[in-house]
Amino acid sequence: MLLFNNFDKEQSIFPEIIEVVTDADGNLYQAVKISIPTWMLENFKTTSFNDKTPITKYTFEIHGSSWLNLNTRNSMNQWPDTADLNNLYDPELPFDFYGAMYNHLAIESAKLAPAGWRIPPVQYFRELKSYLSANSFVGEEAITLKTATDWFESSGKRTNAVVFNGLPNG
Repeated sequence: MLLFNNFDKEQSIFPEIIEVVTDADGNLYQAVKISIPTWMLENFKTTSFNDKTPITKYTFEIHGSSWLNLNTRNSMNQWPDTADLNNLYDPELPFDFYGAMYNHLAIESAKLAPAGWRIPPVQYFRELKSYLSANSFVGEEAITLKTATDWFESSGKRTNAVVFNGLPNG
């Protein structure tokens, strides 16, 4: 899951949907404020950088194992498998249901996030965990972030208590 956030100095106690964000392809994403940062509620699925430059679509047939090769010179994206392993959906899931996956060059390009947004550093995830722990979710931080559906029963509890919509993929 690739998330972006917009760091803002005001702190909220309860999450609230506060804005809609648009990527370079025109896809729309809702965003929620949880603690200080604002987080997108969906996985990113753009195929273009924020300057409208296309991101190379990875295929094994064309690129071989270069997706995993840190020496590749191409920023790339690919679509994860959308097999409905839980049989939750009657129709097949759309190809972009889980969003896109991006290689390190695309992520590190500083051109992936929409204007005013960025890929959150590890510290933001630590702060999110601390915030959830301090607000009645101690020991249940992951449960709080998972969608209430879409997960195998063996994946344990899930509540989506802070409207984060964490999906089970990747």
